[in-house]
Amino acid sequence: MSAAKLSVFYFTVLIFLFTGVKSWAKCESCHPTETKAYIHSPYIANQCAECHGGEKLSSNNQPVDLSEVKWFSKGTLLKGTSFISVPHLLQKQTIVFQTANPPKVFVFNPQTSQMLDDPGANNLQVISAGTCGIQNGLWWEAKICTEFNQPAAVEISCDGFYEYHDHWSSFHQITLAGLQEGKVYSCTIKAHNLFGQEVEKSFSFRVKKQPSISISEAHIVQAELYKLPSDELVIKIETDGKLLWRLGELPYSASETQTPADHPTLNTPLKTSLDVCYRCHPDQKSGITHPVKVPLKKGMKHTDLPLEDGLITCISCHEPHTGDMPYLLRKENTALCLSCHDDRYYH
Repeated sequence: MSAAKLSVFYFTVLIFLFTGVKSWAKCESCHPTETKAYIHSPYIANQCAECHGGEKLSSNNQPVDLSEVKWFSKGTLLKGTSFISVPHLLQKQTIVFQTANPPKVFVFNPQTSQMLDDPGANNLQVISAGTCGIQNGLWWEAKICTEFNQPAAVEISCDGFYEYHDHWSSFHQITLAGLQEGKVYSCTIKAHNLFGQEVEKSFSFRVKKQPSISISEAHIVQAELYKLPSDELVIKIETDGKLLWRLGELPYSASETQTPADHPTLNTPLKTSLDVCYRCHPDQKSGITHPVKVPLKKGMKHTDLPLEDGLITCISCHEPHTGDMPYLLRKENTALCLSCHDDRYYH
């Protein structure tokens, strides 16, 4: 090995020693470490998820095939803590709760659900209630935002206008439409929690333009399944923003095959060997150096280079982890080109 290659090798070993050795060993238990002169930096830094994917299909370590799920309901939550009631049909099945943003899947077994404690002395309270936006479009409408110290269902009546949210959330946003400009409306909010505690609050507002508050997309979400004293099941969700969700069941035939595992959901080989490369190498996306995501042209050689779904990708020419040549090329000089192209072009 040349002095230049040795220096590169020792440098990458040093990087390895100062990165996550423990987590590396976790992957290495099934995937032996490759050691060559040139090493792809995410590989030596144990950033496997950068290329292969790292999000678990299920956030509570129970992988599930979403194509097997029968979906029953869906909805939107805004922020705070909420309870979603589980339909009777699902209460003896494996329950699947999925969120779109952030993308997470929670899998619950009703037989192991925890009992939800009665808040008892922690009485239901209104933290705030009032308008959070008044606009004039086709008609005047006002958004009413209410916040509670715990999840509650809420109804609001304002001088003949009435709306009801029957789901339990610590934060509600209700829209009243068809209001009169300049009129003062007197409103009463009534709310109740899962255990029958009730609270009431009154306020008033004048119909004039008011900027609407903005609720950003959720970044954090936690979910857990609970049982009520009545044996009803609810899913408790905590989120820091707007959240799209859906709820379904996994049939027995599918759920019986699911086993806990500690392995990420991997990107497809085609995605791993092409699309994810552009995250760090955006300048190559135009394919100026060589066309990618294309099949071999008719009449070209049957190549020994790897193709994905019959297509040329980045790793057709480049080693993904380690290699013996600069730029992690699989072959040297024209030998790489001649793996596919006729040698007449090089005479």
